[in-house]
Amino acid sequence: MVSENITYYEKALGSKPFIFVLKAMLYSGFPTTQSIEVAKRSIIPYVYAWVGDPWSISPSFDVKEIAQGKYDRYIKAFAKGAAEFGKNYGNFFLTTMEEMNGKWFVWGKNPNFVKAWIYIWQIFEEQGANQYATWVWEVYCPERLPAGWADDPELYYPGNEYVDWIGLNAFSVIGKSKDDSLAELMQYTYRQMCKKHPQKPIMQSEFGRTNADDQPRWLLRRDLGSHLQNSIIVLLVQ
Repeated sequence: MVSENITYYEKALGSKPFIFVLKAMLYSGFPTTQSIEVAKRSIIPYVYAWVGDPWSISPSFDVKEIAQGKYDRYIKAFAKGAAEFGKNYGNFFLTTMEEMNGKWFVWGKNPNFVKAWIYIWQIFEEQGANQYATWVWEVYCPERLPAGWADDPELYYPGNEYVDWIGLNAFSVIGKSKDDSLAELMQYTYRQMCKKHPQKPIMQSEFGRTNADDQPRWLLRRDLGSHLQNSIIVLLVQ
């Protein structure tokens, strides 16, 4: 399935992706088989290590309990799988609890986020996975959202030692963000990150437009990123 999706993107866009996203639950183990498929295509896997279902449809790890060691055996197993994959197939991007500054995911706006992130990072360090993992702190750009929907991302920054890259997510949502271009949706947060974390590479980790008749027009707008500098890359999300 992964190879089929990559082939589809290659044909549709006329270009091979450099990065491909894989999403896996921390309690289900590292997605080794899928990551190998990606690596064999000379593409870097980007693994989203979810602490659970974002919308509480299935069980999730409690963010506070992660740092208390309740889920160590699952996280260690995931980290061991990550280390084994890295040893045999090379480096990969990794994130967990993305968009933590927003209110929509079960782990969102949680005061225990930083402790949980660092705790997971330390387990990866102990298992030897961090020599292959590039940790992406992936936040949502809040500038065009209604009040109270998302906090300042800096409230959830774990510290330079625990972050390798910064990821910025922004979506044009009908009825919420009007018809803003991508630059308008994320330029403030982008400048904020450049100022506060000048040594960290930045990626445009997720962007999109609500499904509607005008979605293709929005995605093809020439000013999507016209106000942003050249340190941002675009991912293809599975």
